[in-house]
Formats: sequence, structure tokens, C-alpha cells
Amino acid sequence: MFSLKRATTCIVVLILVVYSSTNVHAQLTIGNSYEPLDGALLDLKKSYSDRYNATSDKGLGLSRVQLTRKTELYPMFDSLNLPNDYNGLKISHKGLTVWNVNKAFGSGIGIYVWNGSEWVYNHAGSEGYNMRIKTGTFQEPHKEVDPNMYLPNCYMVYPIEGRKSQTFTFPVIKAYAVWENYKTPSLSQPFPNKTFNSGKCEAKLIWQDQPNLIKNISISSNAVDKNATITLTFDDMVSYGNALVALTIDGTIYWSWHIWYTAYNPMNISVDGGYGEYSDYDGGGSVFYYNNGTPGGDYVFMDRNLGANANATNIDESFGYLYQWGRKDPICLYGDKAKIYDISGTQIINNNQTAVKPVPSGYVGNFNLVNTIYNPTIFYSSNDGYESWYTNLKKTNPMRDLNFALWDEDGHKTPFDPCPQGWRVPKILNRMPWFYQEAFNRRQGYMPNTDNYSGVYMEGKSYNKYGYSFKSDANYFIGFYPFQTSIIKDGTESTISNYYWVAQGDFFTMANISSQMPVLNIAYKFSKYVYFVNISQAYAASVRCVKDTNE
Repeated sequence: MFSLKRATTCIVVLILVVYSSTNVHAQLTIGNSYEPLDGALLDLKKSYSDRYNATSDKGLGLSRVQLTRKTELYPMFDSLNLPNDYNGLKISHKGLTVWNVNKAFGSGIGIYVWNGSEWVYNHAGSEGYNMRIKTGTFQEPHKEVDPNMYLPNCYMVYPIEGRKSQTFTFPVIKAYAVWENYKTPSLSQPFPNKTFNSGKCEAKLIWQDQPNLIKNISISSNAVDKNATITLTFDDMVSYGNALVALTIDGTIYWSWHIWYTAYNPMNISVDGGYGEYSDYDGGGSVFYYNNGTPGGDYVFMDRNLGANANATNIDESFGYLYQWGRKDPICLYGDKAKIYDISGTQIINNNQTAVKPVPSGYVGNFNLVNTIYNPTIFYSSNDGYESWYTNLKKTNPMRDLNFALWDEDGHKTPFDPCPQGWRVPKILNRMPWFYQEAFNRRQGYMPNTDNYSGVYMEGKSYNKYGYSFKSDANYFIGFYPFQTSIIKDGTESTISNYYWVAQGDFFTMANISSQMPVLNIAYKFSKYVYFVNISQAYAASVRCVKDTNE
């Protein structure tokens, strides 16, 4: 048995070794008696550098800790017996780094760093990071502006084991950051930047798609407070679901967030050989790696649509939600997703919560962008002469009256991207994200860097009335894509195709495209083919999120 006396002796010996090795220097080598590098306070090495610059065959083992509270130094300190200077200690512990083993915490298992006020997930060093992406790294906010603008619009919340009632807390600071700092391209109308001084702030559940999914919602301060947080309490009887939660000031919605309550945790999946999969106590999931054959054309796709809580080939739970291009909030108008409920569990029957409205007369530029923030549940339809919810100018008007940067800012994720942290709407890198060279060669279709996407087909390896599955195609291993109702630009259902959005790319350098966007078209009524086509920005289509990388 390893006694306390023996342990004490070992500690004393270690202290003596450390002291003797430092000599008069304020630097230390652990592993041998060699001098540390000049610029290193602590140098871990077993030998001098070999020809590969290797100094050891061992690594640094981080402490494995079960984190439980994002804004607390637990379990480092006892929550029931905190020291009097605990707030000061939180600041002095900046830089504390651990390996979290709690799947239900934050973004799951991985490296977390304490920044003085909360635990921050280190994507590049954690299990969810795809090491096969050799052309990029995790995308941090790239603008010299408030980084809070780039906080997510969608939070994935993972049920805890045993389906116990739980809470989830997130910050509202993004709302203030976007209103005060967001700048659009040079358009006819600027974004109405605001400085908030007063008003009654409240947290509001706009809708939930499972009755009593969220049974309580609260905000930490009713005053205008950028550091306020919203806390949600989830019912212990609900397995999964989605909700839209808003910050209101004097009754007006100033931002809204999609809450995706799901057992699917793609950040826990490492891709190996083009495919990654995991399973846990409450399900599991997959991700799919695909390279479209161009430099930087690496994609890691989720195995399901944004908002879906299954990836099976025969159930509606695989559908997820629809989005008008460039908007951050899901649209629920038709089918089962029209069944939404208020905080009491009562079904909402439209009641101006989910409605189709035309783009208001005279609205150009950013006027309607503001409208979509105030009214996240409204589908803004577009008549035949128009191609976008963003403006009511006809497609023959200058392109400056549109905003192609809503889902992509020079290759980077934007403040309006609807995907969770670490994920984004796929962007175009020379070719479509779903580009399939064999299909192009076989069909002799048009290359996607021309002005015609139509006629480029991909034959599904597994096809039925529920959708396409490419899981059996070793060269095109991108998962299952369900057939789902899309909404066309006038607000009616599409009974022919389901579309999948892309963000941006060199596509917009073409002069003759107006405001139409390229999409992956899952054509299921008249054709068994999957192909590319251009559609209006006013359509509502599916989103299949991909890893957020910096190309």
C-alpha cells in the first residue's frame, strides 16, 4: 500500500530535485539534466534534439477533470465551502487548462481553458476536431470587431444521463454586439446600429416543437445588461426537440437563438478514413469526410439536417428545419414542424407566430434584414419580379442592393450563420461542396464554375421514397439526405424537390446570376436524380452543416 508517509517523502524528494535542477536560473528542465531552451520557463525533454527535432518519446498528460459549471472553477473548489476571495481566485486562475471528461458539459469531451470568468472549449486540440482537414484550422472570429458578434445562433444542448431535468445557460451579449457593430457591404441603406441605454429586458420562448420541452425560461437581469444570461429548464420527460428563444427589450425581439436539444454530438466524433461514428447511453451519430477534388475542398458533414433528431431513412425526425438563404432562424410553416407550442405546452396556431408575408413595399437594402430580426418566425415571400426576401427591388437592379455576405464573409462564418459553434453552412470552394467528379464525367454536365449548374447529376446508391443514401458509395460517402418539403419564394410548399443551401464562393463573380443561389437539389417526384440548380434566396431550404475551417 502506498502510505501517506511514503507519499510525503516522494513530494519532498521531488521538490529537492526541482530546486537543484534550477540552480540560479528561473528555468527548469524535466526529464533529464540538460539545460532548458533559452525561451522556455519549463522544458520537457528526455534528450537533445535528434535530426527530426524530437526530444522525447513521451507527452504531457493533462489532468482529466469532470467539469460541471461553465462559469465556475468546479471541482477545483468546493461549491459548498468557497474561500472568501473566490472571485479574485477566478481571475488569478486564468490559463488553467484541463481535459474535460464530461460529455454533457459545454461542447463535450476535450480541452478547456479557464479565461478568468468561464471555461472555453479548445476546438483544435479536442476530440471533435477533424485531423484530416489539412488545409485549415478551426475558424476564430476574424474581424477586428467585437468577437461576441460571432457567438453561435444555435446551441446544441445534450440531455444528461437518465433524462433528468436540467438547465442550460447562455449569454445574450451577441445581440448587443451585432446591433452595435455589424457592418454590411456598401448598400443603399445602412444597418441601423444602436446603443442600448434603457428598457425592460425579458427572455421569451417563441416556440418549441415538443410540448413542455422547456418548462421555464428566465433572464439574469431585467435591465439592459450585456453580461446578462438566459437560463432554460428542460423537462425530464422529453427526449429531444427544438425551440426558438428570444431576448426582448420593451417587448420587441432584438435577437433569437435556436435551441437544438439532441443526443447527437458531432464534436465528439473523430474522422478516420473518411468516416467517424460514436455511440453513447442515448444514441449516437456519424460525420462524413469528403474532398471535392479541389485545393481546400475538404468537408466534414453532419449526418443529419440542422435541427433533425435522427438520421434514419424512414422517419420525419430526420427532416430538420428550413431556412431562407442568409437568415439565422428556422422556419416552421408546414408538415409536422408546424406543430409548435408555447411555454405552457399549448399548441400555437399561426397567431402571427409563423406566417407568410410579402416583402414590404419600399424596403430595400438592410430594412428587411432588421425586419427578420424583429420577426424571426415570418417567411418573407417574393413575387415573380423579385428574387430575395432581403429587398423588393427587381433582379435587374444593381447587385449592390443585395447582401451576399450574410452567410460568408470572405470565406469566414458570419454573425447570421444558423449552425452551432464549430460548424457552418458549407461554402463553395471552386466547385460545389457535393461535387462528384465521376458524375460529371459520366453525364458530361456543366462544370460548376460556369454559369449553368443545371444538368449535373449524381445517381444515388440507395434510393426510396424517404430520400437518398450515399453510405454504400466509397467515392461519395456523404450520408443520408431525406426528402422534405421546401418552401418556394411565394411561400407555398414545393412538391417536387428538397434543396440544400450553400453559403458563398466564386459563384458570385458571374454577372448574369442575379440574386439566385446554387443548391443541391434532391428531386424526388419526377426524377430519382440529385443535381445542382439555381433558386431564389427567398426559398426556404435545408441546411447540412459542415466543420468550420479557415481555408
